[in-house]
Amino acid sequence: MKNRICIIIPYFGKFPNYFDLWLYSCGRNTNLDFLMFSNNERPADLPANFTYIRETFDEHRARFQKCFDFEISLDSPYKLCDFRAAYGDVFEKELEGYDFWGFIDMDLILGDTSRWLTDERLDSYDKIYSHGHLTLMRNTRDNNLLYRKMDYRKVFTSGYPFHFDEGGGITKYYELHGLKEYRSVDMADVLPFRYRFSHTSEKIGRLPQIYRYNDGKALCIYLDNGRIQEQEYIYIHLQKRPMGIRTESKDSYYIVPNEFADLDEGDIPAILEEQKKQRICWHWYRARSKELCNNIKKGSVKFQFQELLGRLGIRKYIVY
Repeated sequence: MKNRICIIIPYFGKFPNYFDLWLYSCGRNTNLDFLMFSNNERPADLPANFTYIRETFDEHRARFQKCFDFEISLDSPYKLCDFRAAYGDVFEKELEGYDFWGFIDMDLILGDTSRWLTDERLDSYDKIYSHGHLTLMRNTRDNNLLYRKMDYRKVFTSGYPFHFDEGGGITKYYELHGLKEYRSVDMADVLPFRYRFSHTSEKIGRLPQIYRYNDGKALCIYLDNGRIQEQEYIYIHLQKRPMGIRTESKDSYYIVPNEFADLDEGDIPAILEEQKKQRICWHWYRARSKELCNNIKKGSVKFQFQELLGRLGIRKYIVY
């Protein structure tokens, strides 16, 4: 590839229990470079395409504060999602020589990105994807400062999570101003509120399914009219799911509700049949209830009311 890509990953706190699987899947993608900031010790098996900077959350917050002439509200690592739109500005020096920069979530398994992130596609768009799990931005000064044309001060001075890195933030701005954005759903974005796996892309999303990571590829194995089929995706997003681990392999394993496991291929038909059943997803309800309570404390009611007024045309929407 002629296009050079750098993915920026700040992560503070204990790594997820399947961090090693995530790290390995990223390391297989040698077309990408990763710049990681964390207060954890440097991983012993860090892939060659990772640059790892160990620092505290307070030190990382100071990196952002230096870029703004007002006091920012960055009191928790989760709030960093709202600052993702500013990464090209904040990390300008670190991104010298790169054509694209981006960000990625840790609750996913990355497949073979080279199939989707081709030079032809990158040359044709200024932004790749809009969901926030994996997003790329063209690394130009104008692009990197787009967020400053929005109501970024309101976002950066509030403790409320605005999801500024997704549809209501920088993505909305691209849409409003006609910038070139690739928005195809190439990932298996697994729905968190169902116990069995379902995802958001095309008709496959509702069919009985499990997943497999094998030799760098992220695969959906699904049952369609009694036949077992396979579909490759750029990544598998396992949002808000507590996952167990019953595999010692990083290169080949299956993903079932809710664990990474070694399975006998002869058991796959029965496991897919089991996926026809529905169970209550208690872990999602517990997590969602906690999230709602935290958001209310941080001003979600006020924000939602202001957003409603914006949609009704009574006041400006936050991204104008």
